[in-house]
Amino acid sequence: MLIYSDRYDVSSVPANKIQRILQHDWNHLVRNKGVLDSPNYLKERGKPVIALWGFGFEHAGHTPELVRSIVQFFRQSTPGGVYVMGGAPSCWRLSEGDADRHSDFVNMWLNEFDAISPWTIGRYKDEQEADAFAESKMKGDVELIKKRNEETGRRVDYIPVVLPGGSVSLSLSLKFAVTMLILVSLFVFVGIQFI
Repeated sequence: MLIYSDRYDVSSVPANKIQRILQHDWNHLVRNKGVLDSPNYLKERGKPVIALWGFGFEHAGHTPELVRSIVQFFRQSTPGGVYVMGGAPSCWRLSEGDADRHSDFVNMWLNEFDAISPWTIGRYKDEQEADAFAESKMKGDVELIKKRNEETGRRVDYIPVVLPGGSVSLSLSLKFAVTMLILVSLFVFVGIQFI
């Protein structure tokens, strides 16, 4: 059975057009196409999952107010509510590196989203760098989210992005390896699961 959810990547959409585009598309999918009526639509905590990627990156021109407004639109316009996953910059918690420096983004991530999924692709190139990244960035992310969850009683999940890579070894054909890479990437980035 194919399980799916919707994911919007706004990284190349002008900030002044994002909200209108997302509202139009989501209303069309829900009202005209009935995507939420499918038993195959991914749910978390009983609510349909939607992922919003590309907000909060340095030089993207987004504001915390814009992102809050968009998340609230999805929550208010989705029958029964929605579980919103935010694809965040890898340095979202520290407001450095790839993240926007606006001081309110950290609270926005923690208060508006049900899950935070930092973009880590290209942030390390080998196992040693991955371990260092996990220690310097991810450990603090998890600690902050855990502390906030305990203080507020509101649960925010942490979903790190993992690029599975690919291999043509072990006598696999290149076509099969590429197909598997695409399927695994879909699972990781889009929320598709094969059961």
